[in-house]
Parts: sequence; structure tokens; C-alpha cells
Amino acid sequence: MEKYRVQFNNKIHGPYSKEELRELIINKYFPKFIKCNPISEKKWYSLQELDAFKDLIEEEKSIQTSTLMNKIKALNKGKKEKTVFVKQLKRHKGSQTVEVTKPKIKKGEKTNHDGELDLKSTQISKETFDYLKKNQKQLDENLESTFNQLQRQKELEDRTEHYNLDEFKGALEEAHEEERNLILPKEGELFGDKKGEVFTPESKRRNNKIVYGLVVLIILFFVLWDVDNEPYRLEKERTEGHLYPAPAFILPVQKSPANHDKSLSLEEDAQKYSYDNYGELKEKAKILLEATSYSSDNKSALYKLSKTYSLMLEFSDDLIEDATKVYNLFKIIGDAKEYTEPIVMEAKSTFYKNIKKYEAVIFMVDRYLSINNKVTPLIIANYFQSLLEVGKFDKAQAALKRLVSLENKSVYVYDALLEYLNYENRYKSYGKVFAEAYKKFPNNPKVLLHGANYYIVSKDFNSAESVLDRLKSLEFDYQDKYLAKYLEYQGVLNALQGDFNDAEKYFKKAFKYEPSEEIIAKLSTLESNSVYSEVNQLINQSKAYNYKKEAEKYFKEKNWELALTNAVNAIDAYPNYLPTKLLLTKIQMKQGFLKEAINNLEELKRSHPDSEDVNINLLYAYAYAYQYNKAMKLIAELNQTALDKESAYAEAVGEFYIKRGETLKAILWLQKALKQNQLSDHVMYKLAKVYLVNNQFDRSKKLINKAIQLDPSNIEYRIVYSSILYENEDVDTAVGYLRDALKDFPDSAKINNQIAIYYYRSGQIKNFTALKDSIKKKNLEDQELYLFLMKAAQMEEKYNEIIKNAEDYLEVNPADLEIRITLVETYFELAQYEKAEVVLEEIRERLDTFPKLHYYSSKIAMFSGNKDLATIEAKKEIECNSDLPFGYIQMGEILRDSEDYAGAEKYYKNAQRLDPNNLDMLKGLAKVRFKRNQMESALEIYKKILDQNRDDPDIYLQLGEVYRSMGRAKLAIEQYKTYLELYPESPIRDNIQSYINSQQ
Repeated sequence: MEKYRVQFNNKIHGPYSKEELRELIINKYFPKFIKCNPISEKKWYSLQELDAFKDLIEEEKSIQTSTLMNKIKALNKGKKEKTVFVKQLKRHKGSQTVEVTKPKIKKGEKTNHDGELDLKSTQISKETFDYLKKNQKQLDENLESTFNQLQRQKELEDRTEHYNLDEFKGALEEAHEEERNLILPKEGELFGDKKGEVFTPESKRRNNKIVYGLVVLIILFFVLWDVDNEPYRLEKERTEGHLYPAPAFILPVQKSPANHDKSLSLEEDAQKYSYDNYGELKEKAKILLEATSYSSDNKSALYKLSKTYSLMLEFSDDLIEDATKVYNLFKIIGDAKEYTEPIVMEAKSTFYKNIKKYEAVIFMVDRYLSINNKVTPLIIANYFQSLLEVGKFDKAQAALKRLVSLENKSVYVYDALLEYLNYENRYKSYGKVFAEAYKKFPNNPKVLLHGANYYIVSKDFNSAESVLDRLKSLEFDYQDKYLAKYLEYQGVLNALQGDFNDAEKYFKKAFKYEPSEEIIAKLSTLESNSVYSEVNQLINQSKAYNYKKEAEKYFKEKNWELALTNAVNAIDAYPNYLPTKLLLTKIQMKQGFLKEAINNLEELKRSHPDSEDVNINLLYAYAYAYQYNKAMKLIAELNQTALDKESAYAEAVGEFYIKRGETLKAILWLQKALKQNQLSDHVMYKLAKVYLVNNQFDRSKKLINKAIQLDPSNIEYRIVYSSILYENEDVDTAVGYLRDALKDFPDSAKINNQIAIYYYRSGQIKNFTALKDSIKKKNLEDQELYLFLMKAAQMEEKYNEIIKNAEDYLEVNPADLEIRITLVETYFELAQYEKAEVVLEEIRERLDTFPKLHYYSSKIAMFSGNKDLATIEAKKEIECNSDLPFGYIQMGEILRDSEDYAGAEKYYKNAQRLDPNNLDMLKGLAKVRFKRNQMESALEIYKKILDQNRDDPDIYLQLGEVYRSMGRAKLAIEQYKTYLELYPESPIRDNIQSYINSQQ
């Protein structure tokens, strides 16, 4: 039997039998313009040139007609008129809501006294609810939903017997003709509409033929894209579920001999393809790749290839691998070209936007705008979208004005404007801009999808179908992303018209081609109830999605209270949605409610044991909470799963080992993460810091340099580089580097803070004080300012300033339990134990296993004379943090105070095993050895302590006691004198002076 190979999208597929190939073409997996090669021959033919396929067109029509009749009969059989009330689904960003009755409480779910879902089962503490109450009034005003009823009748009369193929053809032609003459919204003020206003055009009147034609179009979807059948596996290497091949990113390889004229000619050929459509981008990339291969001197072709590839990244199905290739292309271009060549800035800003490095886009464009007035629409569109993503709305408004004023808007400008207007729920302007974009780009999938969305929110379902059908006629630009969105919108239309059974099938199919959070939400809702007419759950899911978007917005703004309130409301509306629960745990972590976050994550792990996000977030939570044993068990479990091959997981394990102080393991895991994702600049940063601490300056510098290239906007990377200069060169070089960085980051608190620290560490106290005062006057970024001033006060031992700045810092960053412990330690230095106890209680509410919590509670109990409570708290510290020394040290102190020196020594030695250089442990152990008359051992330990700290007067006192007990009076006197010099107000001064006088 003859077999055929197929050439399509620059790839060879097959071989296939005649029957297999016909089926693939009929089902639209291959277009009719493919080239075919019979295995028995070397030549390639068009489909029409092969005798074996001459009958394909007629045969395909016959198959479609037969299948179509069956589908119509199946679809119409038993259909009854039904009325449903549904909420208009939110599309992308923003929604309109519909009033319905409250959702039913599921079996097993707890309720409160009002019969509503009890959120306490979601691990929300009293402290959390206190936050919620503060902002409930504002939320009630902003998020109150006024529900509208939507009634839709579905009537499909059985007219199948009256149709033949020609009638179908005529109906389709009329439908397409009407589609070409879509009635678009009237012109009006672009941004004059009120926020949230929905523009609803008059419904179109259609004659029966057109209606039948549209019905046929809908049914044809099931013929061509049968949602019940799995797609064919076109090639082994293709990811399962993908229909269209992903874009290819190939770096140019120089041909020999070079041919510059040929390169220029190919570059000119590429001009006929635009940057607007995916299909044309692929063709353009193919030609430009060849052009750059013929001549390395053709920089223009290289720049155009980089822009083309950067735009294609949006459609990549392996973003890390493809982005790495594009980044390598930029390295071929060379550094800083983006500031002199507008097309390279277009390429780089698009590249960084597509890999979600929005701050990098903003940094580069800001610098570009300061030195280059050649601004293109694509640069401003990327800039505008990035500003919105990071919440810099003031700058975004200025960029928005520039976009609106452009006369020749590109498709990317329209996409940016439409995304913004949709997000802001400004549907009247949304419709106007869509109308303008549609006239200019009637065949662009981005524009058409916005049109479908606009007509859906405007309740003009016929127009939405017509726009979607146009997208389908374009073969979705041969892109899975557009196909998935088409299927999703079809699912939405079915759901809005009450057909939840078919809606679910569309959503499943859409998710298969392009997994998306929105689809998961819709699919989960539909699957949660087999009775699709019960639409309350669909409405609640949409409400939950709105709350979640609000929570994410406040999360970015660091407004933890409103973020938490919205996240809890989202869970209330839709309790089983995983992304919202994960968001809740992140908010809890940011507020320092580690216990609640860990409890919730552990519960999520039980229900989603294989979720990458759940497992990685749980690992980070264990690390932050110092629950090292649990973290180690989790790592051992996950090492046996597919997560072991993920960069994000390797990074999390590396960070865990950094926190543990296990440098070698941290390096190995971070290197593994970097190998799995070569563009992970944050991994480079973490690894560079580890190398820096271990004095491996060359390795550290190499990594941090690359991290800065990947994200020039990150100030932390610049500070690490300055630290390398400080340690490896001198303070002036480090400070000079940071002062130069201030040109890009004017008045940066982080940079100024670091300069001040270098001054202090190098003994330039005058410069340190002057800069500290300057920072304070400018009132730079509060969080960084307070943290710096607190650390500066620690350096100067100004305890009241430590307390003030620590409290100010915690107002901005309540999650930092380490700073709360610093507050406790400061109160201990001032003997203000009641205040220390208040802070300890705040820590206890957030995480009752946090290191040093029970340690300091035990110390307070000892000071109050309650040795039993002190013992309970010390043992609790050991139970909670058995791999940290603090509980063992405190138990040693308690037993030493009770003169149980043997028992005390056992605890001290346990602490020594965990932290051999801990000063509190060494002091306690030396005192025990002294009491047990082991003078040589005590002397050795005190000398070890002196190597670490020569400013503690108590060490000299204890050394004097040891020498005195050993009969070495001269050495004892030397230590006593040093003690009195360091502590002239000592209450035992007279006794010591008497001993000194008696020996002289």
C-alpha cells in the first residue's frame, strides 16, 4: 500500500496511508495546499497533482454532508424549550453580575448561625477577621453586585429533511456576507463613558436563511472539531493535545561562502510579510533566518529577526527553551543596541514583556526615552502594558495618552488599548476601539477575539458567533492559542444560552489546547454539578473570579488587608477553587500568619498531592517557619516525582539549604535550577550571594553580571555586585559603583542604605552619619528606610531607635517575624520584659513554633521565678525546633541554675552539636566546666569565646575567676582589670579591686 509524507509548516510529517491522510485533511489537521511525497518517489507534489487524491474534495463534501445530517438530528432530537437564568460570564478582566438566590450549602460543609458557609474551616483566625472588619464597608460599596435576569429561549426546529448540500452552501455564503458587513457600535467619545457602563447595541434582525446558516455554522464546528474524540497524533515529538505546530526558534548559522547581495535580497523578500499575524511572522522569520545566515554583516536583517522572534514568543509552548534562544540572538546583536536602534528596543521590550519581566521593560524604555526620540507604537504599547502590570498607574496614564493620539495604530497598540478598556469595564469605549481596529485589521485574531468578547458582554450573541466564525474561517491563524480562545468563547455562548452540557465540552477542548486559569474555573464549576440547569454555581464562580482579581490587585499594591478580604470573599463564593486558596496562603504569609498558611497548604496538599504550586509553596512555608524536619520529609517525597526536573522546585530546595546554612547542598540545587532554566536571573542572584559569602568572588561576579543583563531593573543585583567590589577591592570602588547606579535609580533608599553601611563598616562614621541624616530627611521608600535605620541603630547600640524603627517597619511589613524577635531581644537588653512578652504574644498568634519564641518565654518565666513554666517553655522550644540550639541552651541554663551541672552539660553539648560557635552555648558550657572543677577545659572555651567577641566584659570576669581558681593570680588580675575597664559601673567593682590590691 502506497504511503505518503507531508510537508507542512517547514516540517515533514508521516508517512500516512491514503485513508489516514484523507481523514487528516477532512478534519482540518492539514490544509489542502500541503505538499505530498509518495514514499516510492523522490518528488514532491501538490495534493491536486496526485491521482490518488483527485476525488478528495467531493469525498470530503460527502462525508461532511452525511456527518452534518447526523449531528443536526442528534442535536435537535428531544430538544425542548427551556428558560434559564444565568450570570453574564466575565471575560478576561471585568464583568457584569446577575442577581440569583444564595448557593446551596453542600453536604458536609459547615455553616454559621445565618446558614451561610462557615469560613473558619479555611483556617482564618480571629486576628485575620479583625483585618476583614476594617474594610468590609468599603468592599460592600465597591463590590456590591446587582443581579439581572437573563432569559434565553432555545428552539431548534428539525428542518434537516428540507436541506440539501446546495442549500447549505447558500446559507453559509449569506452568513459570511453578513459577517463582512457587521454592524459596529456608533462613534463616540473614546474615554467619555462611565467606568463599568455596558454598551448594548440593538440586536440585528436576520432573515430565516441567515439564521439557518448560522445554525449550520455552529453545527459544523462539531463536524470539524468533534469534542468527544481525541485529536490525531501528528508527530511523536509533538506535545499531546497540540494541533498546530509550535513556532520554531533557530539561531542563524553562517553559510560558506557568504553572499551579502543574496542576504539583502532575502531581507527585501521578507518585507512582504507583516509583523501583525502569527502566520506571517513565521514566514517572515524563515526568510530572515536565511538572510542572516548568508551574511553576518547584514545587521538590519538580524534586528528584524530578533523582533520577529520576540513577537513569536507569545505563542511558544516551551517558553524557557525558546526565550533562551532569543536571548542568545540578542547576545549576537551586542549590548546597548536597544538604546540606539528603535527596532532592537521593540524586540527587547517585547521579549521582556513576554517573559513577564515588566520592571525590565519599564527600566529600558525609560532610559531609551531619555536619549532617543524615535519612539514606535510597539515600544509604547509594551511600556504601557508593563506599567499596568506593576501598578504604576500615573506613568501608565501618560503612556495611554500617547497610544490614543497615534494616527497609525498597530495591531499591538489596539490590543493594549482593548485589554485596558476591558479590564476597566469601560465597554462603550471598548466597543468603539474594537470597531476602529476591526476596520483596519478585519482578519487579525487578536482583534476578532476582542470583538467576540465585546459582543458577549454586550449580550449580542449573534454578532459574537459571527466574529468567531470569521476567526474559524481563518484557520485560527494556525495557532493553538487562538483555537483555544475560540473554543472557550463558544463554551461561554453555550453557557449563557443554558446549554451547559456542550459548554463543558468546549471548555475541556479549550483547556486541552491552552491550559488557562479561567477555563479551569469554568470547567470546575460545570463539572461540580451534573444538573447543568442549576446555574447558581456558575454565577458564584464568576463572582469568585472577580474577588480574586481584586485580591491580586491589592496584593500587588501591598494592601494586605483588602487583599485578604477579597481572597476570603472569593473562597466564600467558590470554596473549591485552588488558585484562590493558594493566593490566600500567600497573603497570610505576607502578613506573618505562618501557622494558618501552613495549615491551609497542608490541607491543599492532601487534596492536590501532585500540584507543583502547592508543593513548592509548602516547601517555602516550612523553610520560612524553620520547620526543617517537615521540609526534609517533603523534599525526600518530591525528589521521587516529576517535580525533581522543574527549575522552580530546585530553586526552592536551594533556598531551603541556604536557610539551613548548608552551603554545598545549596550550591548544587541552585546550579541544578539554573541548568533547567538558563534565564532564571533570580537563581543567578541567589547563587551569586552564596559564592560571595564563601569568598568565591570571580564566580559570584560572573553570575551577577548575567543577572543584571537579564533584568537591569533589579536594584538587589546591583547591590550584590557592589558587595563583591567592597570585599574584593575597596570601599571607594564599591561606593563609586553605587553612586553611578543612582543615575538610573534616583533617590533609591536601598542604594543609599548600602552606601551608608559601607561607610560604617569601613570606619567612615562622619560620612555614615551625614548620609543617614540625608536619607531620613528625604523620607525615601519607607520600608527600606526603617529597616536601614533600625540596623544603623543596632550598629550604634541605640536601643530606643531600634525599637522605633522596628515598629515603623512592621507597620509596612507585618510578616517579618525575625524583626519581631529583634524587638524582643532589644527589650531584653533594656530589661523591659513586659513589652517583650507583648511582642512574643504577637509572634505566638502568627506561628507558635517560630524559633526563639518559647526560648524567650522561658527566659521571662525564669526572671519571674517560675522555674516550672520556664522548663515547659524550654522543652517546647526543643520540640518545635529540635534542629536549632536555643531550647537546649535554655534547658542548660535552667539546670545550671538548679546546680544540676551534669544534666546542664548534656543540653549544652546538644546545642554545641547544632551550632559549635554559639556564644551563649559556649558561655554556659564553660561555666558548667568551671563548676565541675574542669579548669583547663573552661579556660580553653573562654579563649575560644574571646576569638569571637573581645568586647564582652563578662568573659574577662569569668577568665579572671578561672585563673584565680587555678592559682594564677597575675593572669587573673590582668583579666579583672580589663573587666573593670569595660564595665566601670560593675556592682562587684569593690570586691574585685580588693582582690587586686591584696595580690600587689
